[in-house]
Amino acid sequence: MVLFVVEANEMMNAHDSRVVGEIQKHGVSIILVANKWDLVLEKDTSTLREYERSFRNFFPYLHWVP
Repeated sequence: MVLFVVEANEMMNAHDSRVVGEIQKHGVSIILVANKWDLVLEKDTSTLREYERSFRNFFPYLHWVP
């Protein structure tokens, strides 16, 4: 199992996509973790939902990942 940690206050990038793609290619279980959530500015009740939508758009092939 892999815990793939990204910084919540930074945009995901091509390197993140390549690493996650390699993890998926090898059939390893994966959980995506957003670290440094406290540094995300101007949070409101929909921020988490928007962030999750962004994750899912960036990694569409991981629709099953929590």
